[in-house]
Amino acid sequence: MKSFYLVLFLLLGITGFAQFNLPVDFESSTVTYILTDFGGNTSLVVTDPTDVTNNVAQSTKLGNAELWAGTTIGNDDGFDTAIPFTALQTRMSVRVWSPDAGIPVRLKVEDSADPGISVETEATTTVAMEWETLEFDFTNEAPNTPELNLANSYDKASIFFNFGTTGAEAGEKTYYWDDVELVPLPDSTVVDVIVNSPDHETLETAVIAAGLADALSGFGPFTVFAPTDAAFAALPAGALDALVADPTGALAQVLLYHVLGAEVLSTSLTDGQMAATLQGADITVTIDGGNVFINDARVTVADIMTDNGVVHVIDAVLLPPAQVDLPITFDDPNVDYNLADFGGNASSIVVDPTDPDNMAGQAIRLADALTFAGTTMGADGLANAIPFTASQTQMRVRVWSPEAGIPVLLKVEDATNPAISVETLASTTAAMEWETLVFDFSNPGPNPQPLNFDNTYDKISIFFNFEAEGAVVGEQTYYWDDVELVPLPDSTVVDIIVNSPDHETLETAVITAGLADALSGVGPFTVFAPTDAAFDALPAGALDALLADPTGALAQVLLYHVLGAEVLSTDLMDGQMAATLQGADITVTIDGGNVFINDAMVTVADLRADNGVVHVIDAVLLPPAQVDLPITFDDPNVNYDLVDFGGNASAIVVDPTDPDNMVGRATKTGNAELWAGTTMGGDGLANAVPFADADTKMTVRVWSPDAGTPIRLKVEDATDPGISVETEATTTVAMAWETLEFDFSNEAANTAPINFANTYDKISIFFNFGTTGADAGEKTYYWDDVEFGAKVTVVDIVVNSPDHETLETAVIQAELADDLSGAGPFTVFAPTDAAFAALPAGALDALLADPTGVLAQILLYHVLGAEVYSTDLADGQSATTLQGEDITVT
Repeated sequence: MKSFYLVLFLLLGITGFAQFNLPVDFESSTVTYILTDFGGNTSLVVTDPTDVTNNVAQSTKLGNAELWAGTTIGNDDGFDTAIPFTALQTRMSVRVWSPDAGIPVRLKVEDSADPGISVETEATTTVAMEWETLEFDFTNEAPNTPELNLANSYDKASIFFNFGTTGAEAGEKTYYWDDVELVPLPDSTVVDVIVNSPDHETLETAVIAAGLADALSGFGPFTVFAPTDAAFAALPAGALDALVADPTGALAQVLLYHVLGAEVLSTSLTDGQMAATLQGADITVTIDGGNVFINDARVTVADIMTDNGVVHVIDAVLLPPAQVDLPITFDDPNVDYNLADFGGNASSIVVDPTDPDNMAGQAIRLADALTFAGTTMGADGLANAIPFTASQTQMRVRVWSPEAGIPVLLKVEDATNPAISVETLASTTAAMEWETLVFDFSNPGPNPQPLNFDNTYDKISIFFNFEAEGAVVGEQTYYWDDVELVPLPDSTVVDIIVNSPDHETLETAVITAGLADALSGVGPFTVFAPTDAAFDALPAGALDALLADPTGALAQVLLYHVLGAEVLSTDLMDGQMAATLQGADITVTIDGGNVFINDAMVTVADLRADNGVVHVIDAVLLPPAQVDLPITFDDPNVNYDLVDFGGNASAIVVDPTDPDNMVGRATKTGNAELWAGTTMGGDGLANAVPFADADTKMTVRVWSPDAGTPIRLKVEDATDPGISVETEATTTVAMAWETLEFDFSNEAANTAPINFANTYDKISIFFNFGTTGADAGEKTYYWDDVEFGAKVTVVDIVVNSPDHETLETAVIQAELADDLSGAGPFTVFAPTDAAFAALPAGALDALLADPTGVLAQILLYHVLGAEVYSTDLADGQSATTLQGEDITVT
């Protein structure tokens, strides 16, 4: 008998501690409800404090509880079977009692065999000190937690009260909970109403075709405005077929525009009421004489109730507002302009303050606006991508600003990938009135990401007073309208060239160089058009050479004939200079009524096109050549293009010591940085500096107001400024020219060493490097003859001369070679071999017999301790030699 009771007890024990399943109501007498606490929770099953006939779970979050303190329902083995989630059934409910309203309650389900598989979601209490039922939708997972995956098994649940707050912060608090269950699907649904209605066969077919039947059979609640078969039949011919042909696209969007995500009875509707549909756009309620209209559709049968919502029958199909597209005018009531603000903007569509018949966008930049405050036109993007092309890269917007000079940024991006974007700026020029701003996306900025025609740009945002803080400028109101792609011109400068019998060569060149599309664009352009005769006058082979390099040399020559503005002949002035699209300037000369562009005469002026003007010229303009070594500043056909930085001011001027020579002048101003300098050729050299193992030196002739001035020379890769070498030399004389040698194998401290695998094709010079203008005061320097190679000494000239072998031997014997290879400067009067041969017999041998005595004195009598050019010599002039005695010039 004792054995029987022991077996019975064991069986009851096994049964009592068995795993259990949903629903969990804590009422079963055959189940022991195990609660497993963690993080500072303590839980047990108790009598409901509000109902002595009911058992509930009590969880106390202790004063030392972690923010993630919670309780698992059961033990680590979880439920006996997995929670039966489906695509329609993704919600659980828990009845809870909280001492406070507004408490976040988190519910987590997981795989008991793999805690890495889980889903978490939250609901918030709305009442204090009483029971309420919270629903937890696992398709709306908590931030930074995994999504629900119906292929996974979820057989374990945990509950967390006041999730995210520690016990130390909230104090010890006690919560109660009960009736944990999967929310059952409704017995009757809005879909059932449609399916069972003889007047809604088309709607039934549409809902099924669009794949919405399951979703609308879910929990809801929903309000469906159900158009009848007659309403669908009243659509324009072909409209229904077009919708059905795109079931999950256009058809689904139209159907969702008939559904609200809440249960709204007819008694809840008010005149003028607006409600957001599941499609995203609003419907508007109108009540007129007892009739209820949804937009323009009349409700014919109201309040057909179901377990997941309500159906109202309507007599017309509701068509959602069209997705916004260019041009954006704000005038079409059937377009969903859908303005989306960010950063402290507040935008809306309003009546134009200057025209009551026009609608416009209004952007209020609030007092707390961030620097990037703006508005997107169509939060979901445009219906079609902006059709940018090489010829069509500009957009325009009509704007009204309270002030002139306001920067306005326009940004276009890929609606599906915000990392793909282009932005550009324009500035207002008028205050308190409308003006049209043009935004050229081929000129991006401040973010330099370029326009890429392979990308899709289908979303537009506008930023007024870009980069200004609302706290600084105060609240300001702007208006905008008529956002559009600038249309291509009807007639272009290219049309003029193509239709001219005198410009067949230019037409061929423009097409070959791939410039026809660009010059057919919006412009404006001014083209100086050389005739066929002008091209024929080029040197033999020159035109063929250009055509052989169409997108290089030819394109550069052609762009040197084009200005990026419309300039009529009446706008031209004598001596005027204008930057071409090639980059270099042309110069205008007006002489006796004739107009010249450089040396080419304008023979026909002011041929007008929609995108600019053409002036016919009688010669081909050749752009200045790109700068290259040696840099002498003397060639008028070279574009030396000095680019200053850090407070330098440079120009090419007449050498102050030689009126026949041109040099570079650099003024290091009083506010110059210690690194102020000048680049010779902003785009770099035509050819890289040919450094090699044994060839690492360059020389520059310089004039400094002071001796002991450090001068830095820097070479870099014109395409990659991260690749560079810097070195220094120091002036040894003041107020005089000298040649400095720069050895790039001896790089300046804390700069990169030379690497012969790199390209160095850009040169910058820094006078008095390391000292600011404030410290040194404003000073002016000159430089010239920037050359590759080591400094050439007077000894090099002697050694390399076939007529000075005796002098070479004498200098070496007298041990003067090293001294005369030094910094100098020196002037050497070098007697030839014939001059030495003319000495009396035995004289040369006597000199060589005393090399460091008499020979050295004789040789030093041929050397001055300064650089003296023939142009510096004057009749009767005397000069002291290094030997000490004077020589006389006659």
